[in-house]
Amino acid sequence: MSGLKTRPATGRVDVLRRVEAPTVRSLLASLRSHDAYTYRHSLRTVRLSLLLGRACGVEAPERLRALSLGAVVHDIGKVFIPGAVLHKPGRLTAEEWEAVKRHPLDGARMMLGAAASDGVRRVVAEHHERWDGRGYPLGLRGEEIDFNARVVAVADAFDAMTSERPYRRAAGYEAAAAELERCAGTQFDPLVVLTFLRAARSRLEAVIRPCAPG
Repeated sequence: MSGLKTRPATGRVDVLRRVEAPTVRSLLASLRSHDAYTYRHSLRTVRLSLLLGRACGVEAPERLRALSLGAVVHDIGKVFIPGAVLHKPGRLTAEEWEAVKRHPLDGARMMLGAAASDGVRRVVAEHHERWDGRGYPLGLRGEEIDFNARVVAVADAFDAMTSERPYRRAAGYEAAAAELERCAGTQFDPLVVLTFLRAARSRLEAVIRPCAPG
């Protein structure tokens, strides 16, 4: 598993330093084998989530650990989604979309099996819930959604928008930030978005730079 570690000189975090459970390390290895894009996206989401979480006042060690571990495994349930669906360039069928919508609960069940904390499981289960209650899989709204999950939702979306995909170009910082602002109060917790937009742009771009266009 040493190949999963990254060097501090690159500005990246050593995610495995935060993952003590061998079962979780094994699950991350499975995700990397199943879909390298989702694995790399998860590593970037950890960095963005920790930057944002600390800016939002998440300081207690247990909350930070739940945030970091929840962020790195937030998409672990995608191991059950065929690669052809994950990378499909066109519109998903209804059946394919239902499979995608199951990944938060699939992931939360996997974390239960790995004896992860309730805080970690909530991040995994709730990171696609929406502030206006129109998200999935449970239709939670506002402060019903775990705060760490709200943080990961913003970090997840920002990295997804600024990442190159086979079926679309990566957005730059300005376009991604504008989309987050547009969706504040509907998809995302507006205060979390505001905190994100106030964060140092250079620190955010240091995370996404390998993915974003020049």
